[in-house]
Amino acid sequence: MNRFPSTTRGHAARSSFLSGLLALVAASACGTGEVHTAERTITGSVEASRTRTLMVDSVVEVIVEGSPRLDAIAYELVATITASTATTAERIASSLVVSVDRPTEQIARLVLAAPRAGTIRGKLTVRAPSDLDLGVVEKASNVMVSGMVGVVQVDSLSSVRVVDPEGTVSIGVQRGNAIVDSKLPAGERTEILVGTGDIQLTIPRQVSASIEATAGGAGNVVVSHPGLPPVIGTRPYRTSVNGGLNTVRLSTMNGNVLIVAQ
Repeated sequence: MNRFPSTTRGHAARSSFLSGLLALVAASACGTGEVHTAERTITGSVEASRTRTLMVDSVVEVIVEGSPRLDAIAYELVATITASTATTAERIASSLVVSVDRPTEQIARLVLAAPRAGTIRGKLTVRAPSDLDLGVVEKASNVMVSGMVGVVQVDSLSSVRVVDPEGTVSIGVQRGNAIVDSKLPAGERTEILVGTGDIQLTIPRQVSASIEATAGGAGNVVVSHPGLPPVIGTRPYRTSVNGGLNTVRLSTMNGNVLIVAQ
């Protein structure tokens, strides 16, 4: 006769419960599936002797570096594809392409479109003659532009940084920060519009500029520059110094505007 019937039944019940729980966890893991990655690097170049404008349309981070000593536009894409299986990731990676076309003889366009399956992340680096006009459309990540002396126009979903531009600058950011370090060349325009995010403009201590800055939401305009008058109140900041030869317009719908000296 079993002297401990209740204890034996308790062990059996717990064993059955644990077995069921482990089976449920295993089934759940199988349902979520693993993710797999594949990497791809693509390099190429475009002859630039007749090119006046470079356009870049990308779904990964974009870096554009200008140099006066280049006679071609060179590009390198380093990308990682994520998919549900290794085979799918490899297939998508192998089909990636940076397409190059010329809408006109004087315009060169580089396009990296999103793959039809999986997800992509990475960096598209472009080295170009510095005197080209530049237009960048970035649909997923950040943009960095340095050393360009022509027009720079950037439209990005995320943060943008432009260093040492010598021509007109026009930047639109949906959600992220816009950072510009500029000498504010005379006769040019500097326009920055941000949806949600901050603007930082760094300029020399001696400039000739007409400046208007507006901060929306809970943001403020902050001026930390010895050659500009201080901010008074919360209205849009406006000033013109030394003839106002560069027109500066800074506006964020929800964020801060900071103007500082180099």
